[in-house]
Amino acid sequence: MDRDDGNHTVYEKKGMCPVQVPRHREVNENTANAILKAAGLK
Repeated sequence: MDRDDGNHTVYEKKGMCPVQVPRHREVNENTANAILKAAGLK
């Protein structure tokens, strides 16, 4: 974790774009896929 930004946590890795992850109990499938794609995992 790099920082908290309101209702989101922002993760950053050198050489990659920051990824914002909402801090909710549930995240829908489309949001989860977008997070994975932004993180370069999918």
